[in-house]
Amino acid sequence: MPIVLLWCLFFAVGLDPEITFQFLRDSGRVVSQRALVNSPHLVTLSLAGFLAWHVYSRCREAGLAFADAQARALQTAILALAAFLNFPLQHFLNASNLLTIDQRLLLWSVGLVKYVVWLYLLLTVVRFHLLGRVSAFTGMVSVFPSTYNDSSGNGAHARLVRPELLTESSVALPEEKPVSTPDASKEKPPSGPN
Repeated sequence: MPIVLLWCLFFAVGLDPEITFQFLRDSGRVVSQRALVNSPHLVTLSLAGFLAWHVYSRCREAGLAFADAQARALQTAILALAAFLNFPLQHFLNASNLLTIDQRLLLWSVGLVKYVVWLYLLLTVVRFHLLGRVSAFTGMVSVFPSTYNDSSGNGAHARLVRPELLTESSVALPEEKPVSTPDASKEKPPSGPN
């Protein structure tokens, strides 16, 4: 249970990274003129990187192949960049003050995507730690087609390659089995005196 509370704190920091950035800078008594970084995007990048590394590590521990684990981690990093985006809630709520409907819709869309993705990632992490579901990360649907496996175990190429584009000389179809020919080197030498 304490790990879930720590993750909730992690996600609370990501909900509004600008507040966290200001708090850390004020706590360290760093004035903005002497700061090395003057952007809350450092918090966003750090949180997204850590969450992606966590997903990658859990997928590898569960026995996923390197490419599958890497694809899920990359996908999580992209989602986390959207979830931990510096987009304060007040911008979302004050969007009705904008003049044009296009600007309002854009702001509401960005805010909605941020908060939906944030909630999805939070629920995924809580499902993993609270319920002990290893499939929370390994069962994530990947947007990268190269990580899909079909039921025959042939990987993505069996489903992604259109058979009508293949010729016999270029690639054999997955359903076809190569005909084995006897190899002359494997034949038994004739016995007898030489």
